[in-house]
Amino acid sequence: MAPVGGTKKESFPFFLMAAVWLFLPCLAAASSPFVTSWNVTASSLVLPNIRAQTDVTVDWGDGSALNSTTAGTSFEGLAHTYAAPGLYTVSVSGEFRWAANSPNPNLEDIVSWGDGFLVDKDSANLFASYTSLRVSADPNTQPMFLPGANLTAMFRSTAFDSPLNWDLVNVTSLEYMFSSTPLNKSITFVNTQGVTSTAYMFYFARNFNQPFSLDCANVTTLAFMFCWATAFNSTVSLTNTQKVVSTDSMFSSASGFNQPLAIDTRSVTNMRYMFQGASNFNQPVNFDTSQVTNMQLMFYEAFSFNQSVTMDTANVETMSNMFYNANNFIGPVNFTSTARVTDMDHMFGNIPSFTQDLSSWATQNVTTCLTFCDVCVLSLFPACQPCSALGNYRPTYVNSRNQSVCYSPAPTTAVPTTQAPSRPTTRAPTKMPTTSVPTKPTRAPSVAPTQPSSAPNTQVSAANNVEPLLALFMYLGTLLVSN
Repeated sequence: MAPVGGTKKESFPFFLMAAVWLFLPCLAAASSPFVTSWNVTASSLVLPNIRAQTDVTVDWGDGSALNSTTAGTSFEGLAHTYAAPGLYTVSVSGEFRWAANSPNPNLEDIVSWGDGFLVDKDSANLFASYTSLRVSADPNTQPMFLPGANLTAMFRSTAFDSPLNWDLVNVTSLEYMFSSTPLNKSITFVNTQGVTSTAYMFYFARNFNQPFSLDCANVTTLAFMFCWATAFNSTVSLTNTQKVVSTDSMFSSASGFNQPLAIDTRSVTNMRYMFQGASNFNQPVNFDTSQVTNMQLMFYEAFSFNQSVTMDTANVETMSNMFYNANNFIGPVNFTSTARVTDMDHMFGNIPSFTQDLSSWATQNVTTCLTFCDVCVLSLFPACQPCSALGNYRPTYVNSRNQSVCYSPAPTTAVPTTQAPSRPTTRAPTKMPTTSVPTKPTRAPSVAPTQPSSAPNTQVSAANNVEPLLALFMYLGTLLVSN
């Protein structure tokens, strides 16, 4: 029989471990609150609505009584009055959801994410337009992302400029996440296989210039991703992009960007505006374009671009303004087929050095080619000549460089047979400006410039009405003088 003392010695650790096991979840639940810093300017602070997943407690940071609510309930417009304006630290403990679309300029800092800040499918615009918001929290800590978590516009139009190292295992969208922020810190995301869109992710992030990589296994759009990120000129590594269907305006107006770009574009149908206004870009574009239907303004005002362009264009329908004003571009251009293209308006406009013979191009379906070759010798561009067979276009105007261009003349108006004297029924074509420049919108160039007016000619008939009256007045005047 074992000694009594020995029995007690063995049983003590068992009860100790049982106590720890029972109370450990409670200790963990209360271990780390969501901590924020507020600049209270009018003595009163109203928090966004808080939906409690567990029991939640709010500490206002001034020694006053805590506010508490139970699981399944909410704080609706929870307010607190301070003794005086100033900077206060507010802590929220427990698991909860923070109402999105509730911007407050008084929120200055997220000091700690804690372990109960929940982000779900309804969290788009979570901190959008919190104009003073910075994040000083440890970059290796993060909110709790629930399945379907939506980070769309999470920090849009804030003062956010912090590094992040986040696991996005449950996240579906990164759209507009850092749009219009001063961000220029390293962003590292892992487990992004659930993300379907990165559109506008760094839109107008004018300071951002950090290497960026992302696994895009389920991403379908990269549209506007770096649009107007004017300082950006770092490496981009976007892997597994085989599901992407749109690169619309991806680097539009990213004026500093000039890096090699390797993207699997086998499924892309829309490449319009992709490098529009990327004025320093001059890298090879070895893209699979077999599914692309729209290349409108793709290299518009890409002033430095001068690479050989070889593309499968069998499905392309519009190429309007594709190289307009890319004034260093000399090609060559090697397209597999242009048989489906209907719009070549301003395609090579304002490129004086481009002289490639495009006589082999199929243009039977082209219905719009206004100034296709507005500074190019027409004989080198027979692709423009078929416009004359379309009825409403003909290459007859000669610009100041003595070069022919295509244009749409205004229709003539027949003179009524009852009027006399008769005027010619035809009028000279209206002279176009020597340089027809498309209107440049804020986001990216709009559709090509307006065509010359097609308003009927009323000047001829007006002149014919005036001349008989003038003759009558002259006759009456002669009679008066003679008397």
